[in-house]
Amino acid sequence: MIHWRTRQQVVKVVLAALTLAFLVYQWLPILTMALLSFTGPDGGTTFPMRGVSVYWYRELLRVQSVDDFKPPMLRSLLLALTCSATTAVLAVAAAQAMRARFRGSGAFFYLVLLGVMAPGKCGTTKPPLRPEAPPPTMPASTTATESPAMAAWSAAESPQ
Repeated sequence: MIHWRTRQQVVKVVLAALTLAFLVYQWLPILTMALLSFTGPDGGTTFPMRGVSVYWYRELLRVQSVDDFKPPMLRSLLLALTCSATTAVLAVAAAQAMRARFRGSGAFFYLVLLGVMAPGKCGTTKPPLRPEAPPPTMPASTTATESPAMAAWSAAESPQ
């Protein structure tokens, strides 16, 4: 029989190895893509890398007239910061309230616990399932290569 200290050390080593394996499994793809993001303009997401540059980051930040993502990204960042600050303030207030007994503290505790246990289920309702709408019919004046929108535009433009 193995001595309890030896068994404790073996369990500690096995758990450390499992934790390390999980962290490698979780972070290695992200770190690999971060490394491959520095490839040259004609490179891809494969090894070996074809040159090292910041070309893709320069392309990302270049001003584009179509699909400019910076204003929506800034709005999203502002919204995330606002939500984070609001959540932090409310969480600190709730934690301070939980330190003392007050009328309804038991119900408040279980309400907070319910939000932790089922965060996506409380207060949400799903719309009822509806059958799919039938596909729109094409007007008789359209051809196989002409979309309904183009047919409507052509009809509006042509003299009657």
